[in-house]
Amino acid sequence: MLKSHTRAFSVGMAMFSMFFGAGNIVFPLLLGRDYGNESFFAFLGFISTAVLLPLFGVIAMLLYDGNYKTFFLRLGKIPGWLLIALFVSILGPFGASPRIIAVSYATIHLYFPQISLLPFSAAFCILIFLLVIKRSNLLNIMGNILSPILLALLVMTIVFGFIGHATAPQFDVAKLHAVTEGIIWGYNTLDFVAALFYSSIVIYALKKGRKIEGKDPLLPSYTEKKGRVAIALKGGILAAFLLMVIYAGLISIASFKAASLSSVANPAELLGAIVVSFLGTSGGSIVIATLFFACITTVVAEVVVFSDALHYELFKKRMPYLFSIFVTLAISFAFSNLDFAGISKILTPIVEVIYPAAITLAICNVAYKIWGFERVKVPVFVVFAVTLFVFALG
Repeated sequence: MLKSHTRAFSVGMAMFSMFFGAGNIVFPLLLGRDYGNESFFAFLGFISTAVLLPLFGVIAMLLYDGNYKTFFLRLGKIPGWLLIALFVSILGPFGASPRIIAVSYATIHLYFPQISLLPFSAAFCILIFLLVIKRSNLLNIMGNILSPILLALLVMTIVFGFIGHATAPQFDVAKLHAVTEGIIWGYNTLDFVAALFYSSIVIYALKKGRKIEGKDPLLPSYTEKKGRVAIALKGGILAAFLLMVIYAGLISIASFKAASLSSVANPAELLGAIVVSFLGTSGGSIVIATLFFACITTVVAEVVVFSDALHYELFKKRMPYLFSIFVTLAISFAFSNLDFAGISKILTPIVEVIYPAAITLAICNVAYKIWGFERVKVPVFVVFAVTLFVFALG
């Protein structure tokens, strides 16, 4: 029993680190800065789509034992594969991964202006490659090493932000508008889509229990679907709780510093500006370390998802797995030359159009597993058509 709880804790920490990337730092800070005393309402909107929705995605995928092919192909072979291809692309080297690299560089460049983007991106990608090639040890590395360091640094940053803080400035904004913006920025974390694919990484790791636990015997519960789902579900709930607490802290400290942050034009520089405001330039090491661990843990998960798709689905194992990783990182490297804002402009409209249909698919799939609800194509396609029509009008 103790071993199971320990494993669930490790899974939860790993899932937290997978979800928590650059956007998960930048977006809460933007909300706190822009909504001041009304940031609590922005927080409510944000956690609805950046915490509760991803947790629902985890639950939905666990009902399918982490098999995202079965999950998406209920929509039909062609639309299902198109949706998989789109999501793994924007979650990986064509969207989220280069966005993370761009944010990492923007922050580090503040303190080390002599570093240029190309060598930084190359070094970052090489490090990711070294972490990903040990796939069977991935959950242990993230859950027991990288994630605790990331969480400690985030807590340290938030605690310093609360020490001697001022009252958040009064902003003349509508509460409903703050909630709506929070919902939109929560969408843009891409964590709902991430949940659908990261769950497969967790289930894979639990199935390979002997490799993960080293010389420990393979626990019977890991070989049974019910046991795997129980451990992953506990981990998902823990990850959701940690995300919610950290988001509350980040939004709060940004709201305290809203007045001084109004002049920060580049969103990627917000964390650095906040830390400098209460620790001086010497606090740069905290900023750099926090961004580094936040970014590296998320990119590792994103690279695994896209590399798996290349290796197993597109090329049917004819492409060596190591080469699949190399291709994924090469694309990420190329796209990282766009800045954070530029990449976000590409991702935002895609997310706004596709997300409602993806959420509808998840709801239908959960209903199918629990109540035997078989309809899926009509609800999903209707929602997609309506969303596309509204987006085109807007």
